[in-house]
Amino acid sequence: MTTTSQDTLLEVVDSLKKAGYDNDFEYHADHIHAIQGNVKLSTDDFNVDKGYQFECTTSGDCSAVYAISSDSRNIKGVLVDFYDSNTRKLDDKIIEKFNVETQKNTTDESRVTTRYGMNKIFKDEFNENSERFELRFGYPDFPKCPFGNSFKMLGYDKEKKEYVWLVTSILNDERLSRVTYSK
Repeated sequence: MTTTSQDTLLEVVDSLKKAGYDNDFEYHADHIHAIQGNVKLSTDDFNVDKGYQFECTTSGDCSAVYAISSDSRNIKGVLVDFYDSNTRKLDDKIIEKFNVETQKNTTDESRVTTRYGMNKIFKDEFNENSERFELRFGYPDFPKCPFGNSFKMLGYDKEKKEYVWLVTSILNDERLSRVTYSK
């Protein structure tokens, strides 16, 4: 598996999949979950083999990809962290497990106005009218994730009535309202 610091997130994920990291993982507060096979892995059950950080220096939008393996469960896979783990509530043991040296990928996507098929909202637009946007959790009408998983949270533009991609600096802004779906 060969990747360069100029590879995009999709190129890194594709390279890892070709190298046998064929499962998909997601964070939970105190463990990670292997989607294929529905397997829960505690911090003692897995290793983070490699990390890749994607930074858009001018927009403040960050993402990360981790190559994960579990010898005891014979599983290898990828965890894609679209929002940077600093924005979620994770157990200290999980945070420590993902505190690995990462390859910094410097592809500057700051001029890209869409991400994963959604309009990308930058901090300056949010600052113009912060009440226009909200961060939604667990809504059943989220668009499909390009990696075959499902989004756990997404930005929503209440004026245009559409899901949007909020840059990471907005997610950390206390003015952003957070709404959890309830039936």
